[in-house]
Amino acid sequence: MSSSTVIVSSNYGSSWGTQRVIGTSPGTLGGFDTTRTSQTTYAACAAKVRKATVLGGAYSDFVAFTGANPVCLIVPYYRRNSTTTKQTNAADPDFIVALDTADSGGGTLYFVDGATGTKHDITPAAGVTFANANCITASFGTYIAVFGNKSGATHLYTSFDAGSTWTDRGVITTGKFIRTRRGDSSALRARGQLYVAQNGSMYYSSYWARNGIWIRNQPAGGVQGFDVWG
Repeated sequence: MSSSTVIVSSNYGSSWGTQRVIGTSPGTLGGFDTTRTSQTTYAACAAKVRKATVLGGAYSDFVAFTGANPVCLIVPYYRRNSTTTKQTNAADPDFIVALDTADSGGGTLYFVDGATGTKHDITPAAGVTFANANCITASFGTYIAVFGNKSGATHLYTSFDAGSTWTDRGVITTGKFIRTRRGDSSALRARGQLYVAQNGSMYYSSYWARNGIWIRNQPAGGVQGFDVWG
């Protein structure tokens, strides 16, 4: 059975450190993220997210998702529920993880406390599952946007309160990628910039999809992924 692995380079890829085995592979997708400046990383394996506290170091069990596999994992810039407490250099950052099916706790989307491993179920709607490694984005520790599969269609969901409540923004076609602008402070003014690659085009909202998402100017069609400057 194949394994999920992590390899770290500290010199821009000129050389690489020891390959670290995370555990049994979760399948074709997984999840991995770190903070901006700390040593801590989270990595997915089958039915678990494991944690390393040193870059290139060994991983140990952190939180289990019995009966399900993580497919996407992100570490927001801010603590859960916070618009003031950054975690860009935290040794125990909170993170959000999406699963391919409901785990033993009944959820498919969790906001996990990085200090305790406590799982907060923030699943946007009953029956939603996830199948994309880039299906979550967050602004501060409060605004969250995801796309997931429900009843055979891909839906875009947004939350303004760290996942306590959600709004279904409708069906999107072949969702590929979702991001916000890292330095965007407009969420503090009840706004929030949101970018979505779907159906080969770039879509955008300056109001966290309150009024839908709309095609933006772009260099070419067939968009599969992107990043946002600033």
